[in-house]
Amino acid sequence: NRDLRNTDVRNTAVRNMNVGNTAVRNMDVRNKDVRTTNVSNMDVRNTDVRNTGERNMDVRNTGERNMEVRNTDVRNMDVHKTVVRNTDVRNTDVRNMDVRNTDVRNMDVRKTDVRNTDVRNTDVRNTDVRNIDVRNMDVRDMDVRNMDVRNMDVRNMGVMNTDVRNTDLKNTDVRNIHVRNTD
Repeated sequence: NRDLRNTDVRNTAVRNMNVGNTAVRNMDVRNKDVRTTNVSNMDVRNTDVRNTGERNMDVRNTGERNMEVRNTDVRNMDVHKTVVRNTDVRNTDVRNMDVRNTDVRNMDVRKTDVRNTDVRNTDVRNTDVRNIDVRNMDVRDMDVRNMDVRNMDVRNMGVMNTDVRNTDLKNTDVRNIHVRNTD
């Protein structure tokens, strides 16, 4: 049950990939290396992916629209029941990230390095993230709205059951912080 329309795939190596019930429209993929990836029930529209390497990625029941990803390296990422809309990701390195039941809308992420991050049941809306380095972060049941984050370094942070709204963080360094049930 695949619908592929106006799709351009260039210089791509795909290995051990399983794609089921997927609709892909107006997608341009260039210089991409995909290995051992499982994609199920995914809707991708108007997406541009360039110079991307993805390994051992599992994506299920995901809808992505008007997303642009450039010069991105993604390894061992597991995404379940995720909706991503109007998202721009540039020069990003993502490793060993687990995202579940997440809704992301109108997010702009630039020059970001994310490692060993676990995100669950998270709703992120209208968020601008720039030049961020995130390592070993665990986020659960978090609702983030209209947040602007710039030049932030986050290491070994645990956040649980947190609600963040209309927050602006600039040039902030956060290390070894554990937050629970915080509004």
